[in-house]
Amino acid sequence: TVVMLRGLLELFPSLPCINRDATVACARATGHKYLLCGDRVLLNHDLQRVATPNQNDPANLYYRYEVKEIERFQGKELSFAAPSFQSVKRDRIKEIIQFVHRVGAEHEAEVYLIGGFVRDLVRKQPSEDLDFIIVGSPSDFASKLIEASKNGSINMERVKEHPSFGTLTLCATLGDGFSLKIDVATSRTEVYPKPADLPVVQPADTIEADIFRRDFTINTLALQVSPKLDEFLDLNCALYDFPASNDARPFTSMKYLFNTTDEERGCIRILHPLSFIDDPTRIYRALRFAIRFNYIVSKSTVHAITLA
Repeated sequence: TVVMLRGLLELFPSLPCINRDATVACARATGHKYLLCGDRVLLNHDLQRVATPNQNDPANLYYRYEVKEIERFQGKELSFAAPSFQSVKRDRIKEIIQFVHRVGAEHEAEVYLIGGFVRDLVRKQPSEDLDFIIVGSPSDFASKLIEASKNGSINMERVKEHPSFGTLTLCATLGDGFSLKIDVATSRTEVYPKPADLPVVQPADTIEADIFRRDFTINTLALQVSPKLDEFLDLNCALYDFPASNDARPFTSMKYLFNTTDEERGCIRILHPLSFIDDPTRIYRALRFAIRFNYIVSKSTVHAITLA
């Protein structure tokens, strides 16, 4: 969450309450003191100044753009339901999720599906991109999954592990021979020592901390798998960045990527103004997602690109 806080807290001692609940959750997750004051969240922070623009004006412009964009959410009703486990149409994928749920619930592990899979549930598109986040040790949880699979209809095998990043890959093989690689990772924060450098990864004790390190709002949605099944998390108003209709529309022209008046299309939006300074490759990912889904790139996100 320090990744987000460096953009949201270091530039401003008090922040416009664009998403007050999310800001408070972010402060709690990192141990920062906060005070609710009217429509603002006042935060007391002591962060090392890293990759901060020399002038405040560009960042202020970013927030002014973002406030205007967020204002369109007020009073707007979603035309679709939040995703749930029942939204998963493929039985094989359901079987894998149910297996992870049973093992997680048995051991009272806090596990979530996050990222592309949940995003594509909202888009009503099929996905096999199962990324599980556990608040705890992914290696220990993977061992529990492997042990439980010895007596079940699913076989779990460890494929590879990256301890320094707190991630590993398992291969789940069902009784009918269907196999799928799934990722298991610890909830974590990422701190960038300098612009475009590899992040320093540290475990986090909340899912909120992991959510706030991510690239775009549409990739921050989470579904709890255990101990509860189906609790949905949207800490960044991400559902409002999806189009009213999820009918797939082909990409037509680059100029339409920045047509910010087209509210019928989805929106690519970053989480904080230093996102592209921390990781410039997110610029390419923003354009790739916009072209792939035929979404627009939000004005605040475009402005953040100019900051980088």
